[in-house]
Amino acid sequence: MNSDRRKHRRITLSVPAVIYVGPDKTVANGQLQNFSESGAWFTSPIALDIGTTVYVGFFLGEHSDRPRCEATGAVVRTLPFGRDTGIGLKFKFADDRFIGFLQQLSTGREADRPELLGQIRQLELHVS
Repeated sequence: MNSDRRKHRRITLSVPAVIYVGPDKTVANGQLQNFSESGAWFTSPIALDIGTTVYVGFFLGEHSDRPRCEATGAVVRTLPFGRDTGIGLKFKFADDRFIGFLQQLSTGREADRPELLGQIRQLELHVS
């Protein structure tokens, strides 16, 4: 996709994600590669179909008693990515905490980004 067409700046990162798939909650380990206010790109050992709904959630900081940052999206693109599959999500909904965190990343100083990204805890993707 041509980056000039994007409405929101993509933040490149590499954050481990636990992926829970289906009603039996099959567990897979994936990797969040980038995200923005409008979507995300992650890799997964489990291929997902276009249109599949994915819930994204994480905590910020050391304490898991803080509210989660949450978003829901749909798979809009898949590509082979080594032995895994690269999966593009378009967010349908993101709560205020999620959007606020992404805005901090996109508008903040580049030097502050590693510290901000280091706050992400328990990144989970739940696939219906």
